[in-house]
Amino acid sequence: MMQNVFTKTLERITKETGLVGGVAIVFKNGEITFAAPYGYEDRENDIPMTLNASFDIASCSKAWTVMLAAQAVDEGLIGWDEPVQHAMKDFDMPDHYAGAHLSIRDMASHRSGLPCHDFMRNKVGESRRNLMLKCANLDASAGFRETYQYNNHMYIVLGYLMEVLRGGESWESQIKRNIADKLGVETIRFRGLPGNMDNLERALPYVSDGYAAHRCEYSDSPLSGPCGGIKLNVKDLSKWVMAMARGGVCESGERLCSAAQYAAMTSPVIPSPEEDMDSLRGCCYGLGWHTGVY
Repeated sequence: MMQNVFTKTLERITKETGLVGGVAIVFKNGEITFAAPYGYEDRENDIPMTLNASFDIASCSKAWTVMLAAQAVDEGLIGWDEPVQHAMKDFDMPDHYAGAHLSIRDMASHRSGLPCHDFMRNKVGESRRNLMLKCANLDASAGFRETYQYNNHMYIVLGYLMEVLRGGESWESQIKRNIADKLGVETIRFRGLPGNMDNLERALPYVSDGYAAHRCEYSDSPLSGPCGGIKLNVKDLSKWVMAMARGGVCESGERLCSAAQYAAMTSPVIPSPEEDMDSLRGCCYGLGWHTGVY
């Protein structure tokens, strides 16, 4: 009965929004109770969607970056509220007080005072270190720790911080070694790495812009992995979701991070009332996670 409801709902959403294709999955009591592909991986060539298709998980990648930070806190490499200047000596912001006091908690909860500045990561940056240095010249649009302003740039800097703390090991390598391998994830790929999607079933990108969906190019800036660059299929994504539902515990029983750091990630840090909706109230942002009352 419920499967029919889900299927009809997906059909209605697809028709109303013009979505080309996707995959839906439902969990209950630690089990997958519904999983279904719909639409097309490639509409022009009439290739149907399957559960094996890989997608960009976009900004859901932020939570993986924060998990690396949680592990760094567990390892004693840094604290959530420790100034990141302690590790990145040449980091600064136009407001030098903010530059000297900015912490991982500030970066991960979007309360640095910086607005999007998305042009920088897509068009200007030469490296993650370079984007970190550019923070010294990026104008703020709010006071430090004053309000929630969604910001991808700081997540790239957070990814770079993880590289600094772990002796230059790339963010991509850390994500695979410290999270994906522990979860048993097999299809993980990263934005912008040449050939990394070869021989992998994947959903092609489409954009609607409020109109009929049409094919577009992949968003493939190699620098933006920490804010939105993970790609995998729903089977592997479900392993991450289930581990988080278990409090940061893999199916094997291994913890991705301590219970204390899991609580830090998923606890509200700053209100984000503009994200309230009919079905979700009291919205706040934690560390890489939205929170609210459903």
